[in-house]
Amino acid sequence: MKPRNPIALLALLWASSPAFALDAQVAGALEKALTCQQAPLDARDDAVKALFKANGIVAVDHDEDGLIDLEYHLPKPVEVLGVPISTLWYRGDSGAVFYTQATGDLAAFVGRTGVQPVPKDDLATSGWGRGQYRKEVGQASDDTPFPDAFFVGTDSASPPGTFYFGCQVFDG
Repeated sequence: MKPRNPIALLALLWASSPAFALDAQVAGALEKALTCQQAPLDARDDAVKALFKANGIVAVDHDEDGLIDLEYHLPKPVEVLGVPISTLWYRGDSGAVFYTQATGDLAAFVGRTGVQPVPKDDLATSGWGRGQYRKEVGQASDDTPFPDAFFVGTDSASPPGTFYFGCQVFDG
């Protein structure tokens, strides 16, 4: 039997090919970094560069001589915390954020992840404008007065049905 659409068949074979599938360990590491369970994957590191190349992840360094300003493009969307993601950002100076933009139901995601609304008085000082919900990961201490925080939110440029989530790391 001849396939009706050979282009569609080739696309299906390409997309399901292990050579183009994101390694489960890499997907797991991205999820752990987005939820503050491990350090972000830093594409400036040679081992991470090799890992990304082997998995078809394209890393763009927007500031090669200065601050952390990296953008990662996955070869195809991967599901993290129940929502598809395909682009991530890792930005830092004094502290850092490792985050992604997802498509889905923001209210359902907030409920699933257990984040809490940031009080309006704290929004201006709690981050960078995309974290209307957050959950501290770890405990504050003398050495770490501001624990890492998992955040969820939108900004004025967010298209309907999209939101950001990720990890904000504070320098002591």
